Amino acid sequence: MTTRHAIAAHLKEARDAVGLTQASVAEALGLHRPAVSEIEAGRRAVSSEELYRLAGLYGRTVAELLEGSAVTEVEQALFRADTVVDPAARVAVLAFAERCRTARALEAMLGGRRAQGGPRAGAHEASPPRSPADAVRDGERAAARERVRLGLGSEPVRDPVAVVEAQGLHVDSLDTDAPIDGVYFSTHRLGPCVGINPARDRWTGYRTSFTVAHEYGHWLFGDIRAEVGADTLRFTTDLREIRANAFAAAFLLPRDGVMRYFAGADLLDDAGRLTTLNPAIVVRAMQHFGVSRQALLVRLVALGLVDRAVCDRPGIRDFALRPVADALGLTLAVEHRLGARFADLVARAWAGDHITTGRAAGLLGLGIEAFRERMAALGVAHTPAEDDDGLLVR
Repeated sequence: MTTRHAIAAHLKEARDAVGLTQASVAEALGLHRPAVSEIEAGRRAVSSEELYRLAGLYGRTVAELLEGSAVTEVEQALFRADTVVDPAARVAVLAFAERCRTARALEAMLGGRRAQGGPRAGAHEASPPRSPADAVRDGERAAARERVRLGLGSEPVRDPVAVVEAQGLHVDSLDTDAPIDGVYFSTHRLGPCVGINPARDRWTGYRTSFTVAHEYGHWLFGDIRAEVGADTLRFTTDLREIRANAFAAAFLLPRDGVMRYFAGADLLDDAGRLTTLNPAIVVRAMQHFGVSRQALLVRLVALGLVDRAVCDRPGIRDFALRPVADALGLTLAVEHRLGARFADLVARAWAGDHITTGRAAGLLGLGIEAFRERMAALGVAHTPAEDDDGLLVR
């Protein structure tokens, strides 16, 4: 049986992991600060109600707080079947999961709520597709409905990360040199989280756009709990992956928007097919829709605008993008501002004296002085409070 002192240690470890002060926890639970100190010292028992509220605050299960188990929902979902073998990737995924846990704890502390009136997991739940054609059809239909719901019309989605975050998903960077594009998981405690590896996106940010839309599709369909992706546009026979790819392609490259764009450039014949395709046309379309070359070409074939054999030509499939973009005077780049919402949560928590200066700076990967300078530049006001030892926060 778990002793009171063992539970106390688990509670303190969980609070430290999300960087909350005893005073902030006491305020959230409606207790005096000494009560939290007594609980963490093992001198006062924690009630069942308090335990459940602490579990929600720390992004843990009650069992984890009682037993101190190192096996979290995320590890169970991602590592049980050895889907993440690379040690560096495992470390990065766990660090990302901890960041998600911190973000959810800060949301709870600040009284923030996830998107109101937005979709829910499984909002576009459908019968499992029985063929690739079914998967593509379902993915495209869901994307069309979602664009209508969001009021996007047929215009390009300029910042898919911001759009998806606004629906209640936590999107952030997954920093690793390991060969993975990103990670997705949705757990009871943390909700839906998408980690993107910026190092795999080369220099445009367009790969990130597709990855985020792909994972958003999974969440809307409620078809998987977790996945680690090495290449979301790779060939696959998994019908759920085909459906998520179809959703992402139609979400970023809606049929009406694509047809209107090429018709406006006088590039369609009477049958609605492209009259020609060259590097300049490809790069202009990539820049307009904010998608990668691979995503664009796959979508053009799917829409019947061009034959696959044309897209597979060496002069189309593998020409150097940057010289063409430079010659056209175009910049192929999308700044997704990964982690912007997390930084805002940290700043608000620090300004409200929920976390110490050192913890806030550490969460953003900054030194204390650099953190103070950034907050001053942003005009974030802060009045020093007492830390857990009764000393002024420095």
